[in-house]
Amino acid sequence: MVEKFLVPVLAVMITIIGFAVFLQVTMEIMPPSLAALAVALAFGFFYLRTHKKLVLITSIVWGLYVLYELEMWREGANIRVDIFLVWPILFVLTAIGIGSFLWSLQAKRR
Repeated sequence: MVEKFLVPVLAVMITIIGFAVFLQVTMEIMPPSLAALAVALAFGFFYLRTHKKLVLITSIVWGLYVLYELEMWREGANIRVDIFLVWPILFVLTAIGIGSFLWSLQAKRR
């Protein structure tokens, strides 16, 4: 019974930590488009391991976000109000993608 609640909680915790690292990396080390590309590629790898559609969708959405960030960089957009809409969507989708990946790993162990 505890295992049913552990995966969603763990997925949200990993997502929160991941977004904190993502913000830190994009502010100090590399542009957001490169950091988002790393996330998209990670979810692509997760998809190859699990073949879950939710993980694939998460990878595709992060890939689209890479293109979006590149366009914002090309336009020279410094004040980004759109982030208040985009990042919550990415956050929820990332948590769902991580949860799907973890559930798949847990199912393979049994």
